[in-house]
Amino acid sequence: MILSQRLSLRNVVFVVALCCMSASRASATVHTVSVGNFFFTPAKTHVAHGDTVRWVWASGVHNSTSDASSPKSWASPNLSGPDQSFQAVFSSADGNGPFPYLCTIHPTTMKDTIFVTNLAVEVTEQSEIPGDYLLEQNYPNPFNPATTIRFAIPHSARVEVSIINVNGETVESNDLGLLRAGSYSMVWDGQDVSGRMLPSGVYFYRIKAGDFVETKKMVLLK
Repeated sequence: MILSQRLSLRNVVFVVALCCMSASRASATVHTVSVGNFFFTPAKTHVAHGDTVRWVWASGVHNSTSDASSPKSWASPNLSGPDQSFQAVFSSADGNGPFPYLCTIHPTTMKDTIFVTNLAVEVTEQSEIPGDYLLEQNYPNPFNPATTIRFAIPHSARVEVSIINVNGETVESNDLGLLRAGSYSMVWDGQDVSGRMLPSGVYFYRIKAGDFVETKKMVLLK
């Protein structure tokens, strides 16, 4: 019996083969935003569908309230002391955003945005476990508008995949959490973390899995 699970997260599709065991997925993450000194820290939080954003008091009296243009609405109570926090879960039903928000007490100086990385992950188990880490060359290359990247991990590891431009800027980065040993196939559609289609040019894709790090070059040609 083959079991599979599909998770709606944004620009990337992962497929893993597994046999006769339950499917696994990257764990949902809690992202902490510090609220104080008239700032939300960090600015521009990037999350995946299913993740939680938790606003934690740091100083002063502030709150987190969705902007009128946000497709998801929330309003925290005023946070004014230690151990006070507020959290919201960003599910696939909320859409891909972006989700601008502000402190209604200080609306001019305290503004921020949450961006959702919409990753579609399908995980199935396979009996054969890779003998070593592997990052293959993407195919096709050059590509338009999408390309496939395959990688393998020989044992469970926390995996992060990043797309980097020629200026060294990370245009897409996805923490997939703890993945089981297996062979993975990823399709990237040429969009950045905000859902904007990137221009033609050279890009690099990088995998970090435990202590293993490898980068390869690819070309987006329109």
